[in-house]
Amino acid sequence: MTKFERDEITELSLFLIELKMVLFYLKNTFRLFQN
Repeated sequence: MTKFERDEITELSLFLIELKMVLFYLKNTFRLFQN
């Protein structure tokens, strides 16, 4: 595996983590609005 491929995978996993956090945040916000 080349360094470039490793960097791509790292970028992707960081992106997925951020996405999960954003989704979690949106879900909580939405729940607040429902009450």
